[in-house]
Amino acid sequence: MGFGIDRQQLKAKAAQLAASLHLKTPFKHGVPGDDWVNAFIQRNGLSLRSQVALSTVRSRMLNKTVTQKYFSALAETVQQLELHDKPNQIWNMDETSVSLTHKPTRVFASKGARNVPGRVGNSRESITVTACINAAGSDVPPMVVVKGKTRKALNAFNVSEGPFGTKWTYQQKGWMEESLGTECFKGVFLPSIGPQRPQLLILDSHSSHESLDIIDCAKAEHITLFALPPHTTQWLNPLDKTVFGPFSKEFNRICTEFMSKSPNNSVCKWVWPSLFKNAYEKSFTKHNMTKGFITCGIHLINMSAIPDSAFMPSSAFDKAPTDIAVPTTNATEMSCCDNVAVPNVAVLNSVCGGSGAGSEQVLGTADESGMLTLESVVAADILEAIMNAGMQVEFDVGSLITEPSYATSIIEPLSPTPPEHLGQYPFVATECLASPGLPEGVSPLATYASSSPYDEVENLFKLPKPASNPDSKPSKRKLTSHRVLTSNEIVREKEETKRKKEDELRKKEERKVARLAKQEEMKSKVALNINKKKAVIN
Repeated sequence: MGFGIDRQQLKAKAAQLAASLHLKTPFKHGVPGDDWVNAFIQRNGLSLRSQVALSTVRSRMLNKTVTQKYFSALAETVQQLELHDKPNQIWNMDETSVSLTHKPTRVFASKGARNVPGRVGNSRESITVTACINAAGSDVPPMVVVKGKTRKALNAFNVSEGPFGTKWTYQQKGWMEESLGTECFKGVFLPSIGPQRPQLLILDSHSSHESLDIIDCAKAEHITLFALPPHTTQWLNPLDKTVFGPFSKEFNRICTEFMSKSPNNSVCKWVWPSLFKNAYEKSFTKHNMTKGFITCGIHLINMSAIPDSAFMPSSAFDKAPTDIAVPTTNATEMSCCDNVAVPNVAVLNSVCGGSGAGSEQVLGTADESGMLTLESVVAADILEAIMNAGMQVEFDVGSLITEPSYATSIIEPLSPTPPEHLGQYPFVATECLASPGLPEGVSPLATYASSSPYDEVENLFKLPKPASNPDSKPSKRKLTSHRVLTSNEIVREKEETKRKKEDELRKKEERKVARLAKQEEMKSKVALNINKKKAVIN
């Protein structure tokens, strides 16, 4: 997943494979057509699917190692706080951006219509909404941040029509920042969670959640702040998983319905609070909120709630193991007349109709959605499809032997007997061929593994391993896993960071004062020189 191939790429790779194996094909200009692709898709039970955008950093960060460490630490934290049976004391807080330009929903139109316009508002501004829910299905009033430099920015909104208890504030760009995060925690979260202690608040790694003021206040209130691993919220954050999605769809539906009622209606700042309230109440339901904690494996703790398909995009970035033992075979011990050694028997079995474990050489992990990906293409299927197209293979087994180093060749595990129907395909040798450089009685198949046609397929479709860039500069902020923000280690780190910032600001101010003093001194010298010149002239 994450490295799929489309129709054109499949055609190009099939053409490249045919050219590398010197195959005579009926294809025009050596490239298969749509009929061949359609037959290949139907024969292998595949389908073309639209991909969902996933940033590279997210595809790398959500891996089993990070997730296992996160769940282990989360389980330990819940056990220490004795919250395994107290879902009303486990919270999740996050932000989402809501644009004043909604996305029109699907409507009825004439069959074959290509352009169906949907009216939207005139403003392209975005508003930040901070929400907080718990595992029992309750929520606290949201906090809304609008774009503006003063409180006058809120006058454009009919705030009385918003959800009950909503905290309305402003920021120059309409974004969350540390001061607003502190205001939300102290002014919205704490007054709404009740007197029960201790409590657990799960957040992402945004800087507005990690200010020292919030951490100190949380420790004083016996609230543990638990930061999720960075760039993993699409699977580990309850709000992102089951709440914000339905909210976005409901908001778009409500705005589309509002715009369709009258040509005078328009989604603007004044009516936005009422539209937001309707969408909020219909999406922040107990079912959606509790489902988020279950789906993310938070309550109750369950790592198996995250499916294996979620980790598949990260597998391409895993480093290859270096401690795998490679079996070796002495080619001189194989008798051509008694037991013919056949390399790559698993691949040959897949072509020749064999079955059982290991009978297919899959170029990665299969895609559960059935999408045609590099991971789900079987090498044997590619060659079989080419053979079914009426291709003829020009293959010289003798040309595979380049050097008489067969005695120490490292090849795949060999079968003592050839698989059934070994002579079915013209590129598979079934007879002992005389070849110069080979001792009598040694099969040329002993050296076949290094130049198998299936190796050509694998080399064509496999992904290269990611290479590290030695010239890249190390990041100043390396977050690779979860963190308990209220732990003593994080508090000391935050205090040290704060002290360094204060020292930098103090030194910067000192440099500014010294620079201004130097400028005044230079002005004084210039004025003194001018006065001296005037005195000389007089």
